[in-house]
This record gives sequence, C-alpha cells and structure tokens, in this order.
Amino acid sequence: MKTKADSRTETVKCRVTVEELLDIDEKAYQLQTSRSDYLRRLIFDKEVVIYDFSALDNLTAQIGKIGVNINQIAKKLNQGDNLDKGNAEYLVGAMETIHESIKKIYRDTIKKKSEGG
Repeated sequence: MKTKADSRTETVKCRVTVEELLDIDEKAYQLQTSRSDYLRRLIFDKEVVIYDFSALDNLTAQIGKIGVNINQIAKKLNQGDNLDKGNAEYLVGAMETIHESIKKIYRDTIKKKSEGG
C-alpha cells in the first residue's frame, strides 16, 4: 500500500510529436504498463553516460596550431626549400604530442567508465 510519502505529487512536461506519442504509447502497451510507468522506466532504470569533451577541445586546438605549422613547412618545400632538421624534429614532436594526448584521453575515459562515472 502506498503511503503519503510514496505518492507522486510532481509533474514533468515534455513536448513530443503525435508520432512520438503514439510510439511511446505503443511501447507502454506492449509492456502492459502505463505511459507514466514506461517513461519512468526509461529514465530511472538505465545508465546515463555523460561524456566530457573538454580534453578533445584542447587537443583540437593543438592539432589546429600544428596544422598551420605543417602548412608553412609544406609551402617552403613547394617553393624548393629543403626540410631542415628543426622542422623535421618539430613534425616528429607534434605527432608524439598528438599521440600522447589521444592515449591520455583514452586512459581517462576508460578510468571513468570503470569507476562508474
């Protein structure tokens, strides 16, 4: 028996199309439950994953800067200049930076996933 503390007193509203509402009602019917119970199951009985893309934003900015430098090097090479040791070292270092950043993002993502976050 429900107690007063267990009763649901709040309403959540969400706009959907007629087709979406029909789809929700059909799925609730198939589960032999009410629309409200079906939607509560969708919301509360599933894991919600939230991704943090801030590390990717930083990496994207770094790759953009590296791309500008690579374009400058390519322009010099197309003009007949030789690739000097400094430019070659820069390219290798840039690629290592990108690789390490990707590995860190991957490790952090796996760590958060294993911690349940």
